[in-house]
Amino acid sequence: MSERAEAAEQRAAELYASRMWCGESLLKAVDEVLSEPMPLEFVRLASGFCAGFGGSRTTCGALAGAVMAAGLICGRENERDAWEPVWEFAGELQRRFVADQGTDTCGVIVERIGEMGDPERWAHCGALTGRCARWVIEIAEDRGLVPPAR
Repeated sequence: MSERAEAAEQRAAELYASRMWCGESLLKAVDEVLSEPMPLEFVRLASGFCAGFGGSRTTCGALAGAVMAAGLICGRENERDAWEPVWEFAGELQRRFVADQGTDTCGVIVERIGEMGDPERWAHCGALTGRCARWVIEIAEDRGLVPPAR
């Protein structure tokens, strides 16, 4: 694991423990580790993804945040840009997530762990948010989508 991937994992877990939500924590951690200052509005965009899109317990917010981070790294700016890099990046994130959790659905994960206020749930979701941040950096580095670490 690279230093940046490890730092992203730790930072995302710290931010989650400080009571930022999963998607917010992930985006902020990836941004800090890559030293690519993004507007604060980007973190705000991730706020509704917690607990599976506003508490609906659909797609996990950590995975949604990871896909948003992939978009920031290699997403399209116009219709002429290649769609494949972000498409493949997002697919790899989803595959890793499902291999790790057996599902990408927040509700299924929650049923195994406990409700939001449970310490077990906070620990699990914080660690999972960190892992997703690590995967973002690992994939970006493996594919040469970010400059080499200094």
